[in-house]
Amino acid sequence: MERLGKAVKTATFTVHATTDQSARWKRAAEAEGYASVGGWASRALDAYLRQRLAAGAPVPLAWCRGTVRAVLGDGKAYSLRGWIAPPFDRDRGGASRLPPLPHHRAYGSVHGGSAG
Repeated sequence: MERLGKAVKTATFTVHATTDQSARWKRAAEAEGYASVGGWASRALDAYLRQRLAAGAPVPLAWCRGTVRAVLGDGKAYSLRGWIAPPFDRDRGGASRLPPLPHHRAYGSVHGGSAG
């Protein structure tokens, strides 16, 4: 799969459905102009997760390896490598996605590894 000239990593899922569910999903995909239920389902599932997030419901974290900037108790900023998950990383503009908590409380903790 390509998006804007760059290869995009994809994953494949198998979903078990009843005959009635299959028919409904096919009709919905067709009505919205999708060539396949898979294309429609990927958009529908993303919309569902956005709706949960907007409603304040917990959304599963998508963990990946990366680097996050952290200001620790000593007041110094460190770049820490390890497992990170949005919204605990930073967006592309460098701004934090989470508002600061009152009284300098932390959203999470850093375990193991080394600062550097």
